[in-house]
Amino acid sequence: MGWARSEPCPPAIISHGEQRHLELAIALAAARRLLLLDEPRLTVAGRDAKMVALVRKLKGRTTIILIEHKIDVVMTMSDRISVMHFGSVIAEGSPTEIQRKPEVRRAYLGGVVAT
Repeated sequence: MGWARSEPCPPAIISHGEQRHLELAIALAAARRLLLLDEPRLTVAGRDAKMVALVRKLKGRTTIILIEHKIDVVMTMSDRISVMHFGSVIAEGSPTEIQRKPEVRRAYLGGVVAT
């Protein structure tokens, strides 16, 4: 992922972001057909643009279930979206379809779409 270390080190001493990258590398090395990613862009330091870019590259190669609260990230990373609100699915569809659904706009996007 772009980091070079002179000696191997145990995962417990690498940064949280590096641990997240390592977790994904292990899953990919095991050739998993399904990845469940819980807020992959988040690290202790904040947003991880490298992780977002990597997940985008995986699109079409493996099935990814993405749990993410930042709607802009979801919209750019997803082919199909299921939106949950208070534990219930309120909408499913493509990013474009999701943006147009009034129930999603009320819950997450700041208002109702004009019809």
